[in-house]
Amino acid sequence: MSLVEKPHIKDYWLTNLVLYTPFASSLMKRDRFTSIFSMLHISNNSKYVRKGQPGHCLFKIRFYVNFINTQMSKSYYPYQNITVDEGVCPFRGSVNFGVYMKNIPEKYGMKLYVASDPLTGYTLKFEIYSGKGQLDNSITLLYERLLCDYFEKGEMTFARNGLQICVKWKDTRDVLLLSTVYSADMKPVTVKARGGAIQKFKPVAIIDYNKNKTGVDHGDQLITYYPFK
Repeated sequence: MSLVEKPHIKDYWLTNLVLYTPFASSLMKRDRFTSIFSMLHISNNSKYVRKGQPGHCLFKIRFYVNFINTQMSKSYYPYQNITVDEGVCPFRGSVNFGVYMKNIPEKYGMKLYVASDPLTGYTLKFEIYSGKGQLDNSITLLYERLLCDYFEKGEMTFARNGLQICVKWKDTRDVLLLSTVYSADMKPVTVKARGGAIQKFKPVAIIDYNKNKTGVDHGDQLITYYPFK
C-alpha cells in the first residue's frame, strides 16, 4: 500500500480491470481485512496505566513503539554521527498532545523526537512527545549552572558531569549542546558576513553539529517518496 497508492483501503479489492491489483485479495478477503483492521488491539490490558500516571497517554501503542525501535536498531548499525531532532507524524485524530507546526509540510500531527544517521537519513529510534517533557536530573543541573551565567558574544562556558559535557556558547543567541564525545575546545572557522568573509572561533562540538544536523531532515525527505500515511 506504500507503493501502490489508492484513495480508499477497500479499493485494493476492486475487480475493475483498470484498477485491479491482485496482491491484497490473494492474502485474505476484504471483509476479513477490514474487520481485523477496525478492531486491531496491540496493548496488554493487564498492564493498563491509569490516567494521571506516567505513560498513560501512550499506553495503547507503547508496545508497538518499543517493538519498532528495537527492530530499527537491530537492522542497521549507524556511523559515528547521530542527529537528534524534532519530526512530525501526520495525524488529525483526537489526542490531547497533538501539535501544530507551521514551518513544515505536514503541519498537524504528533511531534516526535528522532535519532537518525545524517549520512543515510535512517531513523534509529524515535519517541513520541506526549505533552510532558522530562530531563534527567544530572542534565537539569548542568543546564541550571550554565543558564545563570552571563557572558559576551563569542564566549563559551561549560560544565562536566563524568563523560558528559554541557557547552553554552554565545552567538546571535545562546546555543546549548550536550556531548559525551567532545571537549570544550574552540577552533577558527571562516563565515560569511555583510562586509565579506570573516574568521571567528566556534566550539568544536558546534562545528561538527552543523555538519551532521540534517539527519532527520534527510529521513523526512526519503519518507515523502512513499506517500502511505
